[in-house]
Amino acid sequence: MEVAVSAIAGIVFNKFLEKSGEKLAEAFSNQAGGAIATIASQNPKAAEALTTGELSVIDAEVIEVVSQQAQDDPALQTMLAEMAAISDAEFAAEDLVKLKAVQTASQASDAIANVVASAITHRQVGLENFEAGELEGTIEQETPSTKPSVAVEQIGATGVKVAGKAVINIKQKIN
Repeated sequence: MEVAVSAIAGIVFNKFLEKSGEKLAEAFSNQAGGAIATIASQNPKAAEALTTGELSVIDAEVIEVVSQQAQDDPALQTMLAEMAAISDAEFAAEDLVKLKAVQTASQASDAIANVVASAITHRQVGLENFEAGELEGTIEQETPSTKPSVAVEQIGATGVKVAGKAVINIKQKIN
């Protein structure tokens, strides 16, 4: 299940990137094409869902079908493993933990959605959930260049409670 979930997450992420003119490694796209063709030979409906790359059609049933077919087909299992390795390199460590913790196909579609959303958003928070009597300081945030498809969110301060005087200088820069 784990390899299939990572590979499917990669397909969804790759489809998202393609919409902005990017994509994962060429090797991933080649493997994905081969894997989808292999899946189509036994499960055309699942292959069609994967071809769209849309989470709205990649449901628990599709994930279960792909996982089961991979168990019965060593070549497909190898393709999915290679796709998963490339896909996993794109996701943050905490996101990989979420994908690898999936035990059932019904958990997988939610996990994939969360991981892909996380992969396309870079979030910085300077000061979060902080309480003080007085506060004086500077928050400097600089986000390095990212892929054009990655959303960048910078938040200077959120959930900050100060009983007395507060002076906060916030400097934000997105490269």
